[in-house]
Amino acid sequence: MSYGAEGDRSAVNVRENFPLYDTIAIRSDIPSGSNEGFASFAALSQQNVIPFFTTRNRSEYGTAVTNKDTKDALSFAYDIYSIGVEFFTPQNPIEERAAGTPPTFTDIQWAIQALPSLFDDVIRRHTAFILRVREDDKLVAVADLLPSGYGVVGGWHAPGNSPIVGHGQGWPHLDNRFGYKEPIKVPRNCVIRVDCEFDNWARKALAALPMFRNYYLGPFNPDTGVGVEFAAAASIRVSLMGKREVQQRGELHL
Repeated sequence: MSYGAEGDRSAVNVRENFPLYDTIAIRSDIPSGSNEGFASFAALSQQNVIPFFTTRNRSEYGTAVTNKDTKDALSFAYDIYSIGVEFFTPQNPIEERAAGTPPTFTDIQWAIQALPSLFDDVIRRHTAFILRVREDDKLVAVADLLPSGYGVVGGWHAPGNSPIVGHGQGWPHLDNRFGYKEPIKVPRNCVIRVDCEFDNWARKALAALPMFRNYYLGPFNPDTGVGVEFAAAASIRVSLMGKREVQQRGELHL
């Protein structure tokens, strides 16, 4: 019995839920020119357009960064149901001092303390994203209109003399995304691209921001207490929720 294009019936694709995501990092140990991201906020601010889904694949940078196998066209037909954007920042230690003593932070140290809320809350409000299918703009919107399915930005302070400030976007609730009533239908062998653009204020803010403090992880030297320096990382991730169409074995077709 014949199947697919050679058979007496049309080939049938399998439709399955399949998210697409792509991430850039802002981390001090990223080499210049790497598509993984940028070594500083100043370097990030110099980019006119930051593309997603066309410059990284998982064989080169890992599945935690992106799940795209190619840097260009999709190998399957795809229906886009929603889009979301996430800004991540690391936790930063705040100043450790004895109770009742005045702060001794320098201006740059105070700027470092403000980094989480500036990057994942304020600067995202000055950032636009454009979803393009081939040459068509399917969406042009600021990041605040493209929630990732996460909650509001918040912070907390641990008790004691060495508190930690943490900022995040809450727990996931994937209904809280920018969705389409009718999905955007993307044909096979088509290029999907999302471009990120900062406004002038965001560029100035990013250019002025110092980088996060690095972490010191173990093993620690028992005499000096010094550990291994490890780069703290911020990131921006764009995700598409949708369904892909996969050709079945024995029903391959053009």
